[in-house]
Amino acid sequence: MPYKLRSGKEVEFDISKKACHPFGFYHGDMIDSRHGRAMVLGVRDNALWFIWDSEPSIALMYEDHYKKEDFIREGFTLVKRAERKR
Repeated sequence: MPYKLRSGKEVEFDISKKACHPFGFYHGDMIDSRHGRAMVLGVRDNALWFIWDSEPSIALMYEDHYKKEDFIREGFTLVKRAERKR
């Protein structure tokens, strides 16, 4: 799935269940952490990438990524599982 980063560079994320499964979060899932709420983009370079909702009142968003041990340590929790096509 292509996505344009803040830098303007377009990158591809693997949104397959197989790629996301080791992280426990999947493309489109909403998560919470001490940093705020975010939506999962997918996997790239062995890390799970998110779009963070940094300022809900004006809907500014930015992307970030974490290795599995990072988001376990940071206490990420699932808010809403994305609906999947069967």
